[in-house]
Amino acid sequence: MEHLINPIESVTQVEAARQVAGVHTFLVERARAAISQLVDERPGWGSFAKRACVNLDGPDRPPLVAKSKERIIEVINMAATLERLIDALCWFDDQTEMREWLVLECHPSTSSSAAGNDLVLGTQPDAVRAVCEVTDVVSSSAGQNQKEHSDLKRLGCDREVPTDGVRRFICTSGEFGRALSGKGRRWATRKYSYRLHEIGETETMLLEVLPPALER
Repeated sequence: MEHLINPIESVTQVEAARQVAGVHTFLVERARAAISQLVDERPGWGSFAKRACVNLDGPDRPPLVAKSKERIIEVINMAATLERLIDALCWFDDQTEMREWLVLECHPSTSSSAAGNDLVLGTQPDAVRAVCEVTDVVSSSAGQNQKEHSDLKRLGCDREVPTDGVRRFICTSGEFGRALSGKGRRWATRKYSYRLHEIGETETMLLEVLPPALER
């Protein structure tokens, strides 16, 4: 299946953030224009709205945008995910020990393979230093769609947190991040814990996955 946004590889964090921000601006502008389709009254409005598309064609389309059209709802979802991704890239670049790391892989639409991650940082291709799963979950329930479990699995933390020197993160919405890191969860039974960072201007949460905490 063709991705809406092509992967980014082997660039600086600043350059990756610049490219992603350009795609975000383009998608938002095109989506806002397309939403006018939903204003008119029509038979079967819901069925129409669910399938209504955003025109992504034209000379101003960024090279990373791989499709000439996409459903409005998918473009909205992608814009929200890109906002989380931009916040993560800016946060990593702001950390003294991380800012020189390269973006080895960045998959805004989806990870490249079952073993891949949305964002991979490192000093060189065979020296990965951080991996991150990025998603905008609209839920204050930690069990939403087993999303936490799938992200932990993609990060290699479904059994235990590896001690390989690679830092692992989940970047998500404020409500979902607070749910995942909440003190009310049964932490004594879990094989991981989180260090929570609130980043960006839209309540983006970056959760660093750590071994089980001795105390909560």
